[in-house]
Amino acid sequence: MDSIAKWIIVLSCLPIFGAAGYALYSYKRLNERLKVFTWFLALSGIIQLVSVILWFCSINNMPLLHFYVAAGFTCLIWFYNTVLKDLINVTILYVILGIFLAFCIYNILFLQHVKSYDSYGLTLEAVLIIIFSLSTMILSKNEILENTDPAAFRSINWINAGLLIFYASDMLLFYFGDVIMKAFPVYMSRSTYMLHSFFSVIMYLCFFTALWKSRKS
Repeated sequence: MDSIAKWIIVLSCLPIFGAAGYALYSYKRLNERLKVFTWFLALSGIIQLVSVILWFCSINNMPLLHFYVAAGFTCLIWFYNTVLKDLINVTILYVILGIFLAFCIYNILFLQHVKSYDSYGLTLEAVLIIIFSLSTMILSKNEILENTDPAAFRSINWINAGLLIFYASDMLLFYFGDVIMKAFPVYMSRSTYMLHSFFSVIMYLCFFTALWKSRKS
């Protein structure tokens, strides 16, 4: 792999580490919802660091992706539980989580090997997160919530915007990721990863903005 591609990959990790580090630094000053979201950011930072190390050592890091899909979605369900608990029956979220985790296990056992790209899990996760983020944006217009804690929901809307941009933009890349890695030339796979990195940078910049606005308010 050429040095330019390596630098792009390394630089695309900086917003992840920056958002995670800033969240941990600000943890005591954050509200309950953002404290929960900090766990997602911390998990993302750790997984990204280990993944990049394995990748540079030419070690297959796909098992880490399978784990991250399940663990990251669990953290996001926990986050949406704190956001939506006064608006919906949160049992629905736990049922969705249970079905998703069961699918992840089924996918590993019967569909996509743990050492292959988890395109099915990522695609399903993308669909669900898009639904959650759009639903939360709509429900956050509830007058009671706006009057109770408007600053907190402005931060949450930044988080939802980041999630929506990333998962909506990358959904096709997730679904065809395994095909692109196996059937297409290396340069195309590299270009796809760079596009993915671009949307990832936007998402984590939105997360950082949400945390910064929360502290500022």
